[in-house]
Amino acid sequence: MKLLYVLQTILHITILQSIHLTEGYTSCNRCKFFLQQKGLPESFGKCMLYPRIDQYFLVRGLMEKTTDYSYCSTARNIESLCGEKARHYEEI
Repeated sequence: MKLLYVLQTILHITILQSIHLTEGYTSCNRCKFFLQQKGLPESFGKCMLYPRIDQYFLVRGLMEKTTDYSYCSTARNIESLCGEKARHYEEI
């Protein structure tokens, strides 16, 4: 499961890097919703505007909720989220 998550992350980063940087391109690392991952480069930053609430059912039958955020690369590649044009970008 973790391997799939890592591969998905690498795929999203690769897709974001393939976007041609043009005039007017907005970088997520200057957005107020940008969340820097400790010990990781900015390309692994997450967007606090798009939380994901995951539920895990443990062996004992207990439910644990965890909140995580979508990677910026994911949000920028999905037009219904921020999209390539950074529709929800807000300067720090």
